[in-house]
Amino acid sequence: MIKTFFFGLFTMLTTMACSHKSTSSSKVIHNQNKVCGKVTWVSGNQMPSPDRPPRVPKGIQREILIYELTNLKQVTQVNGFYSNIKTKLITSTLTDKNGDFCLELPEGKYSIMVREEGKGLWANIFDGEENIFPFEVKKEKNEPISFVVNYQAAY
Repeated sequence: MIKTFFFGLFTMLTTMACSHKSTSSSKVIHNQNKVCGKVTWVSGNQMPSPDRPPRVPKGIQREILIYELTNLKQVTQVNGFYSNIKTKLITSTLTDKNGDFCLELPEGKYSIMVREEGKGLWANIFDGEENIFPFEVKKEKNEPISFVVNYQAAY
């Protein structure tokens, strides 16, 4: 009898967990849009040379952070790295070992940054209004994000 009770309890809890999971997943898929990209590392001398082919950027694992669209006036910048971000952090994730990532985000305008341990947040693209690495999520297909971490490169 005790075995039957625990089996029934286990079955009920498993059914509830599975039902809840599929409901919340369907909400994410219907209300948000997928954005994918790659984070790569470039360092050292990148000057063109007839003796050496151009180096191919290497995919790296990094934590990426997505903020509401963020302007340079809304952060503290020290030696090219950012802290004290005044806008809302929307989400963060870790890229895979090759630097690839995909996120589900609602339509809107955002800024993307990577965390460099011991240094702060980093990004190197700006628009004409000094927004940090801006990108837009639309209902239609979104362009992949190419994020090159190159603060140790010389061009």
